[in-house]
Amino acid sequence: MIKLPVYHRDEGLYVFSRELHRKLEVSVPHDEWITGFFKKHQMGIGYDYDVSPIIDNLGYILYIDTAQSMALCERTKLGIKVRRYLIWFKKEYDKRVLRILSELNHI
Repeated sequence: MIKLPVYHRDEGLYVFSRELHRKLEVSVPHDEWITGFFKKHQMGIGYDYDVSPIIDNLGYILYIDTAQSMALCERTKLGIKVRRYLIWFKKEYDKRVLRILSELNHI
């Protein structure tokens, strides 16, 4: 199974663009890849809430739905695997959150 670090903040689950870029084994440099994607899909800072500003050398914060779309747009078997992993991760995360909430409601 594909492994990609997924992080959490109040706005939701996210990955870093440089980690996604490495996992997808994209042949073009990260900065060219990410800016090209933003321009092509009219997203990124100032366009879309699913992307947050760059963080040091980790790249942009990409919320999980955006990362899924980016993986699929690569049109590779690896991109499909990464997308499936992110979908699986989100489902598992949601199950855990619901379980915790359910337990808290029974206290």
